[in-house]
Amino acid sequence: APTEPRHLALVNATSTGLSLKWERPEDARGPLSGYTVFYGPSQDNRKRSSLATNGTAVTLDGLTANTEFEVYVKAFNELADGTEVASQPVRILARTDIGAPSKVQQLRLVSTSKNSVVVEWSAPLKLNGPLDGYLVYRCNRSAQLGAVTNHSECHTLHPGKATRVSVAGLDPESGYPLAVSAYNLRADRHTRFEGALEAIDVETLPEAPSALSGLDVRILSPDSVEVAWEAPGPGVSGYVVAWCQDRRCLEESVQQARVVIHGLHSDSEYNVSVVPFRTDGRGNRVLGPLTTKQVTVKEPVDSAAASEYLMGTIVCSVLIMLMAGLVFFVCRKKKGTGPQLYKRMSSLENDDDDIVFMKTVPRSRPERTL
Repeated sequence: APTEPRHLALVNATSTGLSLKWERPEDARGPLSGYTVFYGPSQDNRKRSSLATNGTAVTLDGLTANTEFEVYVKAFNELADGTEVASQPVRILARTDIGAPSKVQQLRLVSTSKNSVVVEWSAPLKLNGPLDGYLVYRCNRSAQLGAVTNHSECHTLHPGKATRVSVAGLDPESGYPLAVSAYNLRADRHTRFEGALEAIDVETLPEAPSALSGLDVRILSPDSVEVAWEAPGPGVSGYVVAWCQDRRCLEESVQQARVVIHGLHSDSEYNVSVVPFRTDGRGNRVLGPLTTKQVTVKEPVDSAAASEYLMGTIVCSVLIMLMAGLVFFVCRKKKGTGPQLYKRMSSLENDDDDIVFMKTVPRSRPERTL
């Protein structure tokens, strides 16, 4: 058998390959037939591959990025009967370079507002390096997902390691393509190995409607009320009407600016609220401000009957005053023809029992003629 090959060395490393070279054995001990190269991850002895070569250099392809490999080379001679006799191996440890990560996983929309969206994702299945961060591309509404690297159409958010990001500065009720990629940095810490893009379409919510006005609650019966209001403006999809008593609430969604609520408890106080909303293209509701009013449910009063009752009371009061005035006038007219009061006199100065003296003035009679 020949002696082992000499001076095995790494020539070049990429993210998927290793290039090595060596020198012939010092003593071939016969006609040298060739070499066998064995290699595999240094942390897993079960995964070993081999290839034969007649030269003193080889490139190993299809390797895993950022992985340490154990490589050893044997020289061999072939005997006359065809039997191969191998030398002792010469060994070396070599690491592949970092590479681009695979695609991020499970990119999804978390939340939406009128001017921003929040997206999140999971790390790539294959890191191919230390995984230095992620790039998020926000593209114009006219851009296609395939053109996210075109800077005239897309904007790159600041790179980071977080797997959740908020994308702001968007227009209400508009669609945007978003894309995310993972990357690793080269040894110079400036050049990136960027992975393939994972993309998603997002849509912002519409503007929230303004507050409604003129909220009015009218009692219809001991267990029902009518709620009416003025619409805040065009573009309102509907209203959420809620009525609460002692923290127990019920609600109903309506499209008109009026609703009748039944099944209330008489002589009970309710808090009635109305919220306008708009609906986006996906059916999500955008709620406007809350408007509330308190009402006590009781037996309704007939306004016509109440008006008649009030008018009758006023008329009766006027008649009573007129009659009292008439009586006073008649009494004044007849003064002096009836009993007259003298001054009150008391038999004792401090006696509380007053005595009233009266005299009767006879009426004058007409003279009789004989």
